[in-house]
Amino acid sequence: MSKKRRQKAVPNFPGIYENQIQDSVTGKWKEPKRGAKYLVARPSKGADRKFKREYESFHSFTEAKEFRNRINSPQLVTVQPVETLAKGITLEELIGEWKVNWLPNKAITTQVRYISYLPHFDFLKEKYVEEIEPTDIDRWIAHLKQPEYLSGYHSTRLDYEHEFRILRLILNYYITRKNRNYRLPFVKDHKEMLKVREKKKISQDLTVEQFSIFIST
Repeated sequence: MSKKRRQKAVPNFPGIYENQIQDSVTGKWKEPKRGAKYLVARPSKGADRKFKREYESFHSFTEAKEFRNRINSPQLVTVQPVETLAKGITLEELIGEWKVNWLPNKAITTQVRYISYLPHFDFLKEKYVEEIEPTDIDRWIAHLKQPEYLSGYHSTRLDYEHEFRILRLILNYYITRKNRNYRLPFVKDHKEMLKVREKKKISQDLTVEQFSIFIST
């Protein structure tokens, strides 16, 4: 009977996982006596140009930590001028890379919440990041506010401020990892455009009927 195996995330070291096998007698999990004891996740682009997570194996935690620090080192980030970037990558490709590199460093609940916002960026996903203009953001917000779109997601929502904030996070990731000269395609009035409807205010004043009941008691 084959032994059960699992990969357990190492606390405080995002991207490093401990290989474990289950003792068939005690049921406890422990590190294997042979083979790789640690795995380090690293991003890799497949033939479909989408980013996926692959793993490098190591026999010691020290080796795993050194590799993790090396691939995450800011010194490895090269700032390319806009001319050499040409069209670069699409927003969909950037989101794929952001999910692999940036998002796993957040709490699981935060990861789940952020991922739930991503379908709202489908309108822009085929656009090259370098070509996204403020007018594209205008059209994206208008698309989100269409009645048929709202009915498919959340017809009673008040605004799209959370989605706007996540898009800004993703594009800021692009600046720090790809092109520090990139200008965010947001303008001042975009935040005002995010509002879908006003929140209904609950009146604190008593009605005539309520006041009559109040003075008669």
